[in-house]
Amino acid sequence: MKRTYSIRSLPHALLTPLLVLVLLSLANGHVKLQNEAFAPVPESARSRLIERLNLSIEYQRTHQWDKLYDLLFDKGGKSRESYVRKQRSKKIRLGDGLVEFAARSVTYIDREDIWAIAGCARWRSRGRDEYHSSSIYAKLRDGEWYFSQAAIIILCGDTDSCTGRDH
Repeated sequence: MKRTYSIRSLPHALLTPLLVLVLLSLANGHVKLQNEAFAPVPESARSRLIERLNLSIEYQRTHQWDKLYDLLFDKGGKSRESYVRKQRSKKIRLGDGLVEFAARSVTYIDREDIWAIAGCARWRSRGRDEYHSSSIYAKLRDGEWYFSQAAIIILCGDTDSCTGRDH
């Protein structure tokens, strides 16, 4: 006689490790998918790039302009105070602006010594979410990564392929 088991009939001692393995495999798949875009970046610099990029995105999302200033490679000749004042004067409602950014590709631009990080971003405006192809530029200076602010890529005659499924 053939025995069959259902999840409910499995003892707790087996069910818990099984659930942990399933969750770990899902999490590892997500991290791997995100890291594939960063494969062109030298391995020795890759994790720090991702770490600081996440900080840059978080500071933009939460409007922490004074902290973001420290991560910018081009400050436009502005002092910290001037930059923060200008960002605050834009009267962007808290919660509006960049919400999420998922990198799709990273390309080194040799003539400018800069990395172009292209991806899909979720932007919020007046409480509505919109998805747009977006980019962030990164520059390695003295062993540390610095960034531009995220920007929407304007596509001429083409439809934007970003959707909510990209995140």
